[in-house]
Formats: sequence, C-alpha cells, structure tokens
Amino acid sequence: MNLFDDLGQLARYVRDRIRHGRSEAGAQFDRERGVETAHWTLRYEPSPVDRLEEIFAAMPFDPAEFTFCDLGCGKGRVLLVAAEKGFRRVVGVEVDESLYRTALRNAESPAHGIEVFWMDAAQFPMPRGPLVLFLFNPFDADVLGEVLAGVGADRERNRPLWIVYLNPIHGDLLDDAGFEVRASGGDDPTRWVIYQGLPFVLL
Repeated sequence: MNLFDDLGQLARYVRDRIRHGRSEAGAQFDRERGVETAHWTLRYEPSPVDRLEEIFAAMPFDPAEFTFCDLGCGKGRVLLVAAEKGFRRVVGVEVDESLYRTALRNAESPAHGIEVFWMDAAQFPMPRGPLVLFLFNPFDADVLGEVLAGVGADRERNRPLWIVYLNPIHGDLLDDAGFEVRASGGDDPTRWVIYQGLPFVLL
C-alpha cells in the first residue's frame, strides 16, 4: 500500500504535520508537563494530542492491569499520557539515539515511572503478562513482521494482548495474523485502530 497517492497529498501531509508541530495543543501539552515533545522533524513526528485522547478513551480494558509498550517512542509523548492513564508499567523503545535521550529527559521524573530503552524494536524482549503495544507506523512491514513474531514467541497462550496502531499502513499484517479490530477512528494519515490479539495468535 502506498501512503501517498500523489505529490499533492504528500505536500498536504507535511504541511499538516508541521502545523501540528506548532499547534497550541502540542505546545500546551509540553508546558503543562515541563517537557519537549512538540517539535516535528524529518525523523520524528509526535502523535497528535487530540488523537491520543480519542485512543485512550476508546481502550476497552483497565489500564492498571496492563504493561504499555510504545515501540518507536520518539520523544516520549505517548509514554507520558500512558503513565497519566494509570498503566501498571510504561515502557518505550527507540532506536534513534537523539530521540531516545530526549525521551529519557522527558520521562526522568520519578512520578512518571517510565522506562525507556535504546534498541531495535525487533530485538526487544517483550514484557511478560497483559500487554498493550503502541505503534505510530514506526517501521516497515518486514520489521513489523519480526515484532509480531517476537510477541508470539514467548508462548504465553492466554496473555491478554492489544495493539494500538496509529496510521496503520501495514494493518494487513495484523489482519493476516488473526488480530481483531475492536475500535477505530480518525482519518488518514492519523487514522487509528485498536486490535485485540486472540489466544490462538500467540501459539
């Protein structure tokens, strides 16, 4: 699937994302928390604040029972929101060293209780127990396939598993793996889908 059908769509996407990077919502998010997540670059695109509110409101489970893991966590905006929502553990994985260090600074308050790892998501050992994975289209189909294989490799047959996928351009991989859509919203390229992993997916 090609994300952009024409150059006009690409130009609109870049314009909208830069506008979001300068948006009052993003700036206010940072001011309230004393962090820096809003500045958009070629290597980093923050998850839109309004979309995050939609996504977390649509999650059909108790966050206190789950570990939240953001693969490709960038500067850590989503991690901060997840910590505020009461997940029992919040983990971020980022391969870009500069973004990783920014995420560490943003999450350094002990009150946040956030862990950030500098490594390739495909090599990251998935946390045990009930798990929510968050993806903002962080990598290509091959890496996503490796991640899904890693999730299934631990043999936790009955482990509750949810995947939140923002801009799900490789959603067909989750469909093929047997994940079921439980909620969705937004619009391209900020469409989001919440998938539930059924037990047989993890065999």
